[in-house]
Amino acid sequence: MIKIEYIPNSVQYLEISDERYFSKEFSNCISNSKLALINPDQGGSVEKYLAGFTPNYSNSLFLGSAVHELILQPKDFKLSDNTTRPSAKVGFIADILYKKYKKTKELPTLEEVKEACIKVDYYSKSLTDSRINSVLEQCTPYLKSRYEEEKNPEYLNAESIFLDTRNYETCMQCVASLQMNPNIMKLLHPANSKAMNEAAIFLDFKATDTETGKSVILKVKGKLDNFTISEDSLVLNDLKTTGHPLEYFKHSFKEYHYARQMGLYAFMLKEYVAKYHNITDINSFNANMLVVSTVSECNSGIYEVYDSEIINGFQEFIKLLKMAAEVELNKIQDGNLDT
Repeated sequence: MIKIEYIPNSVQYLEISDERYFSKEFSNCISNSKLALINPDQGGSVEKYLAGFTPNYSNSLFLGSAVHELILQPKDFKLSDNTTRPSAKVGFIADILYKKYKKTKELPTLEEVKEACIKVDYYSKSLTDSRINSVLEQCTPYLKSRYEEEKNPEYLNAESIFLDTRNYETCMQCVASLQMNPNIMKLLHPANSKAMNEAAIFLDFKATDTETGKSVILKVKGKLDNFTISEDSLVLNDLKTTGHPLEYFKHSFKEYHYARQMGLYAFMLKEYVAKYHNITDINSFNANMLVVSTVSECNSGIYEVYDSEIINGFQEFIKLLKMAAEVELNKIQDGNLDT
């Protein structure tokens, strides 16, 4: 039997970039997303948890990230009007090829294009010479244009987001929909309170095998989209894009186990304000998902997360953390991890 205990006052808030948050430095931390890898209800398993994340070349996720950055980090990101990224998987191939082009300013060889195609699984089993040449032709204008744009001094002030034509239009519609929704804007930018965006928070939990007495410290991380702190109240907001009409989001909430995410983030937020703001007596706590649809008219709305969903979500988090703890304790037994 595994016992989970939160280590009091272990909460840490770090002002770090997305790049550092997702880097190897914090790869040993357990996130809500990583717990999905071990959750059988989400197709997870111990094997998938141990294997870790594999690159996800998803246009919907890429678009969602762009909307997040433009709404929550408008000073750090801007949408490029001058450089068009190739569409679909060729766009991801172009991004891979750009890493070398940025350093050498030499167009990739056909062999390098082929390797990038295989990496993103683009016709990997039927890559003809003509198809490889076609990919290079699609990528070349993007490589050259992006290089020139990033040389511009304005790029140093705000990083450009490069999208294909279709996603560019959808992104613009989504951002406009959110910005024109007064209820969403009031939550993101409250009049009499300061809101924080993209806060990286870390917690430590102690997991103990009650039969053997062996224990391990589990480091948990989360990046909270937006929250507001008042004297005795907290508001937690998470921004989501969905490829369905808004009325379908209640099904997405269950399908993607968003209650677990909100349960964990609510716990993180309360520990954060207790340590960093000395607020322990909270009379009001509200949690919302701010949702914008990427289809049709790109409507936006607010999905209120109830207290019961927060509680059930945190219970699911603890359940999966126990499963992760068993894996980590087995590593100790096998001599692969120190206590």
